[in-house]
Amino acid sequence: MARGAEVKLLGLKSREDLRLPPEPAHVLDGNFETLQDAAPHIDLLAEHNSRIFLDKHKEATMAEGDFWVSAVLNDSSRVVGTDIDRSEPAWPATRRGDVPAAEELPIRIYAKYRNQKFPKKMPELFFGKGGTKISPRLAAIFRQFNLGSTWICPAELYRHDRVTRVDRDFSIIAGWDNPNFLVEEESRGLRGHTKTRHLPNPAPPKAWRMPWDMKDGDIAIAPRQLDGLDFWYDPKLLGGLFFSDRLKAALCDGGYARLFKFRKCRVLPLH
Repeated sequence: MARGAEVKLLGLKSREDLRLPPEPAHVLDGNFETLQDAAPHIDLLAEHNSRIFLDKHKEATMAEGDFWVSAVLNDSSRVVGTDIDRSEPAWPATRRGDVPAAEELPIRIYAKYRNQKFPKKMPELFFGKGGTKISPRLAAIFRQFNLGSTWICPAELYRHDRVTRVDRDFSIIAGWDNPNFLVEEESRGLRGHTKTRHLPNPAPPKAWRMPWDMKDGDIAIAPRQLDGLDFWYDPKLLGGLFFSDRLKAALCDGGYARLFKFRKCRVLPLH
């Protein structure tokens, strides 16, 4: 294969990115009088070049760094009874996949039940009608990273009468990117439909359920074209939130390791 073809295949900017040693001709010019004298060295050089090429190809077809998955969205203990009014301005925008406009904010969230009481300090992360809600402190960490299409918007909480304001601070996080990076056949412990998974040769579900006791390496992914994305949701894995290594580290430094219970993904090369 010509060097130009190697560069094109790897998607590198120049031949210098390959960091290949000198061409055999350069070796001949400098150190050997005849091709016969140089032949063993040319063979070693060709083997070395080939090894470098394969290493570069492997690096180019794998995402950088570790990635982590969390099943926090499957934690039913984090459900808080909330309600919304879909006729209010922000919700048509979200149904279209748009970010609510500034004049449509803050988004109003209502108590689901009469005489419902809320804790003085809302959970750091909770969900119910209106999607996933996060604390100001957690929102501040997320905002430091590349969230892609994910948006974080302020919300206000009201009692069941939809008039009385409850003084609680939180934001809604939604609109996340949903690439399909899950490699089902290489993942371990994925669960199919409750009604069909015990049948012989059940059809694969449209979306898998998380393993019961998920461990590092159970979830296999093949991320591609991330362009620095730090956070996404995979629609093939119910509740599957994925995090870059740097976002995970920031969340752990902020004291959120127990909340997210991160598990390391097994990252596979692209083919």
